[in-house]
Amino acid sequence: MWEAIKWLAHNGAKNLDLGKTSLANDGLRRFKLNLGALEKKIDYVKYDLRQNRFVTETDGVSGWHNAVFRAMPVFMSRVAGGLLYRHWA
Repeated sequence: MWEAIKWLAHNGAKNLDLGKTSLANDGLRRFKLNLGALEKKIDYVKYDLRQNRFVTETDGVSGWHNAVFRAMPVFMSRVAGGLLYRHWA
């Protein structure tokens, strides 16, 4: 990430958007803040056309899968993440 930031700065970039992160994801938020990120809260709404109303959803960060990945050894978590990430992203 540091090499990408240096390359972007050298090539004239003034800003780098590090993307959205759930408030529940403390580790990723700390990582981005340590890079100098500015945190802004974004509120989302969803309109369900079938129900003809606004609905709320959780962002999925605090689901059962987090407990499973935390319990795995790091190498297993990386393998599983590599196999599964494309289906969740």
